[in-house]
Amino acid sequence: KEDLYPNLYGTSVDTAAIALLRGAYGFIGGYADGGVIAVAAGQALGRPSIFIAHSMGLRKLSLSGRDVRDPNSYYEPKLWFGPRVHAERAAFLGADFVVSNTPDESRAYGELYGIHVPKSQMFPPGVNRAFFIDNWDGYECDRAAAAQKIAAHDLKKDRYFMSWGRIAYDKNLSGQVRILGELKKMYPEEYKDVKLLIIGGNPENPTAEERTEVQKVRDVADEYGLEVGVKGDIVRIGNLDSSVIAFLAEDAIAYLGTQFHEPFGMAPAEMLAVGGNGFVIAPKVSGF
Repeated sequence: KEDLYPNLYGTSVDTAAIALLRGAYGFIGGYADGGVIAVAAGQALGRPSIFIAHSMGLRKLSLSGRDVRDPNSYYEPKLWFGPRVHAERAAFLGADFVVSNTPDESRAYGELYGIHVPKSQMFPPGVNRAFFIDNWDGYECDRAAAAQKIAAHDLKKDRYFMSWGRIAYDKNLSGQVRILGELKKMYPEEYKDVKLLIIGGNPENPTAEERTEVQKVRDVADEYGLEVGVKGDIVRIGNLDSSVIAFLAEDAIAYLGTQFHEPFGMAPAEMLAVGGNGFVIAPKVSGF
C-alpha cells in the first residue's frame, strides 16, 4: 500500500468520474490513502466527504520504536510514513466530517497531529452480521472450507485459542505462544491438548517482517517445548476469508490477543459476535 501514494491523484480523478456517472452524493475514505482520495474527489465535485482514519501513521511510527523527531524515520524504504502522514493531515483538514472508532483515536487528532477537528464523532466498529451473527445462509462452501481446516490441523472443539490479522511486530504473536506455554506449565492436564491457531499473512511468500515474527513464535515455542506445525501445538494458516474465520471461531475457546497496540479491536468484537470469548492483553494502548 505504501507504493500507492504517487497514484492517489489519478485515483481521485477516476473516483470523481465514477461518481459523476453513478450519481454519488458524497465520499467516504478509510485510512490515509482512501481519505485523501475521498477529500480530493469531494472538493472537485463540491460534494461532502467523510474521513475514517483508523490506524494513524504518527501513532504507528512511534509505537514501532522509531524516533518521530528523526526525519529519516519518515522515509524508510517500503514504509514511507512521510507520505502517509501528509495524506492523513490533508484528509483531516479537508474532510467535512471525521469518524473515529475509539476515544483514543479522537484524542490523537490534537495530541499527535496538532489538528482541531470540530466535526467529528466516535462510532464503535461493527461486525459483518452475515458472517458473525446471523445463520450464515448461503455460506455452505465456507463452512466446508472451515471443516477442512479443522480436520487437516487436528483442531478439536473448545480445545484451541485463535487469533487472526496481520503477521506484524505490533501483534506480538510470540506473546500468545508464551501465554499458551504458561497455561500448559501451570495446568498440564487441563491444557495438554490445547492448541493455538494463528491466521494471517502468506506462509508461501512471507514478507521480511512476517519471517521475523514467525521466527519469534518458533523461539518462544522452543522455550516451552511446543511444536509448530500442521498438527502441532502452534498451527499457522495463511489469510482466510472472514466467513471461514467465523466458522473456525465457533469452535474456539477464545480469541487470544497480545497486541502492543490495538486501535479498535475488530477481531475480539467479531469473536464476541459469533458467541465466543475474547481474551486480550493490550499493554500499551487499547481502543476497547
